[in-house]
Amino acid sequence: MFKQKRQNRIPVSTKDTFCIPFNIHQKARNGYKVSENPVKPAIEFTATYEEALEKLRSYNIAGWRDYGKGNTQSARKAVGWVNLDDAKRLLDGSDDTKRVALYESLTDVVD
Repeated sequence: MFKQKRQNRIPVSTKDTFCIPFNIHQKARNGYKVSENPVKPAIEFTATYEEALEKLRSYNIAGWRDYGKGNTQSARKAVGWVNLDDAKRLLDGSDDTKRVALYESLTDVVD
């Protein structure tokens, strides 16, 4: 059921984590860490972005680790699922406050 509603959509993190969509830059050396939220340290890595996204689409409340730049990581929790164009628009924004405002203005968001 979740997969069907979320087909061709990308999860977006909470307003507290600045509404950043799941993206290819959140990969650790070993792959992507995704699971039902919260993401536990013992969860195994998923090798590719496409596989990780498919897993996220099947979870009730999707969660992932953002490994970003350097040696840092942060936990993410999906608050909504946006279409591919809106995900790209969100990723193009570098100002966190504006990104949150853009997410709040989107009308085509799936739970």
